Amino acid sequence: IDDIQKLQKALKTADDIKESVEKLEKEYKDIKNNFSDDYEQSRKSLKQVDKWIKSDYERARSMAKLPDFSVGNIGMMLFGEQAAGRFNTYLGYAATARKYANKTKSDKPEKVKPPRLKGQDIPFPDKNARPDFWIKRLSLSGQTSDQLKLKGEVINITDNQQFIGKPTEADISGTRDDGAQLSLNAVFDYRNELPMETYNVNFTGFSMANTQLSKSSMLPNKLKTGTGNVLTSLKLEGESIKGKIDFVGDKLVFEFNEAKAKKNKIEQIIRDVLEGIKKIEFIAYVSGTRDDLDFRLSSNLDEEISKGLKASIAKEIEAARKKIEQRIDKEVGKYREQLDEVVKDKEAQLKAELDKYQEKVDQQRAKVDAKKKEIEDKIDSEKKKLEKKAKNKLKNLLN
Repeated sequence: IDDIQKLQKALKTADDIKESVEKLEKEYKDIKNNFSDDYEQSRKSLKQVDKWIKSDYERARSMAKLPDFSVGNIGMMLFGEQAAGRFNTYLGYAATARKYANKTKSDKPEKVKPPRLKGQDIPFPDKNARPDFWIKRLSLSGQTSDQLKLKGEVINITDNQQFIGKPTEADISGTRDDGAQLSLNAVFDYRNELPMETYNVNFTGFSMANTQLSKSSMLPNKLKTGTGNVLTSLKLEGESIKGKIDFVGDKLVFEFNEAKAKKNKIEQIIRDVLEGIKKIEFIAYVSGTRDDLDFRLSSNLDEEISKGLKASIAKEIEAARKKIEQRIDKEVGKYREQLDEVVKDKEAQLKAELDKYQEKVDQQRAKVDAKKKEIEDKIDSEKKKLEKKAKNKLKNLLN
């Protein structure tokens, strides 16, 4: 019995050892599972690097907003001189008309200081006095130096508009073989105290080839080809001047002075934008007096160049972004590969250690199981021996 008790005690010890081994194996499995999860997360993190980089790119792009470019003087630089010249031409016509109007009108004679104690002749103006001359209708025809054929008429040319109650008015039209057409109406009104002249000129379909523009190195110096349409209105009343020019140029081809080198990127961008523009519209305004004129000009050029600048600079930024992205990808890719190799190497090492640990656990568990079976077999054997002895003793007692 003592032997059985010892064996049962040994069996209990074996069970305790087996329980410890199983607990240890469970801890090992937990460690292995945690390692597998961590390793998988590490691999996902490596893949996440690309997403992080892309996210940084997008965040940087959202912060780097392009400014609104304002180039409000390009139209003025290109066409301001031509528009101002047109206004000056009509102002010159008005000045000439006033000059001759003053020469022909019947002014009051200057006051003469009579000699002392002498009489004086005082003239009384005749409001109903007939004019010295009155050309009711004058027909005109001719041709300009640029082959524009003109015809028209001027009515009521006189030295006394107050008497006839009508202003002098000119209506002239013109055509050219290339399709250009001119329509001009001018009114010279000197019936009131303030002289007044109005001009309305519509010139359409004229060629703009070789039109001189700007002397700036960054702007075209002239037009190679193009068709223009211009509507001009101008009113002068006393010293007051007010006028407007509406211009539309189509099928335009600019010519740049190639002798002048492009100085910087902005000049190149402006040149590229202008070379792509085929239609230009502008409105010019003049107001004030001869000694204090306000001249303004607005055109679609400013907006087109502004958009072109923005698009070109955005393109440059995008190209730079791609270069930076490629460089970062190259650098990050190099370290990503190194990191991947390190992770794989460490995984292999740790896996090998875990496999060794698993092998030892399996060996210990096998030994414990074998020892436990050995003890259980011995217990069964001892029990059988005891049962046999007990039966023999019982038999002897009965005999």
